[in-house]
Amino acid sequence: MPITVPSLMPVLSGKFDESIVMVAPASGQSFQPGQLLTISAGVVSAAASAATAFFGIAMGPALDPMFGFLNPQIPVMKLRAGMTFLANLTGVLAQDNLGAQYGVVVLSNGIWQVNQSNTTNLAVEVIEIPQNPGILPAGGIGDTNAWVKAAFLASAVS
Repeated sequence: MPITVPSLMPVLSGKFDESIVMVAPASGQSFQPGQLLTISAGVVSAAASAATAFFGIAMGPALDPMFGFLNPQIPVMKLRAGMTFLANLTGVLAQDNLGAQYGVVVLSNGIWQVNQSNTTNLAVEVIEIPQNPGILPAGGIGDTNAWVKAAFLASAVS
């Protein structure tokens, strides 16, 4: 059964079976699947927008959906340098976004985007502008919040 990641959509390129690890969420966490995570002292927390070192992407919720208690462990897709994903690029997409490095931002609804206005806290590089990303809405040069394929930078992966 496929896993749906609503925020960041990993593009299946490479070995993912060894990238799924079980990790305990830190006390007080309430993140949902798709959340970018950081790790400290062996537990994961929801990453802040300005984070520069990401551990992985949550594949399960921090809280048990039925009873509301903190799950003892959740599956996490551990990030690696060069791991690719599809996400929206904030602002208007231009050809010169291709090859550019940007930070990421989490919106108030919990969705992560590649943040083209953040050129300080670099996390990803735009590697492709999909002309037809399949099930995703069409987008392209000149569109606002268009889809891009990006790769995590080695410096952004902990």
